[in-house]
Amino acid sequence: MKILFISAILTLSTANQCFAEETMLLGGKTFYGHEVGDDRPKKWVEYFDVNGDAYYKSGSELIKSKWWRKDNKLCEKGTSPSSLRSCELLRRNGENIEILDVETGEVLSVIDKIIDGDIENFQIK
Repeated sequence: MKILFISAILTLSTANQCFAEETMLLGGKTFYGHEVGDDRPKKWVEYFDVNGDAYYKSGSELIKSKWWRKDNKLCEKGTSPSSLRSCELLRRNGENIEILDVETGEVLSVIDKIIDGDIENFQIK
């Protein structure tokens, strides 16, 4: 089995300073999280396959995309022709990992837990 080790840099922000933390392997992991800023945050789950496929689910919405690392950012693009590419930064904040907008630094989501494997069986759906 070929394993592709793709990493995203987790960034620590303290008093306007950013520090690179050890890389975190994304491939073969399922992430559970929630969006920030709404009165009722939307929960989501995303699996990052070792071959570069990603499967995102929120409610009944299921989106397949491709993921990669570029310039210390986690990037994704949906597989439909109209999909746009997006890149985010990951930052550790205490016990939490936050997903940040690259342009504004605004926290978009918080990762609540990470589990090894395709726990949601996205690859067979």
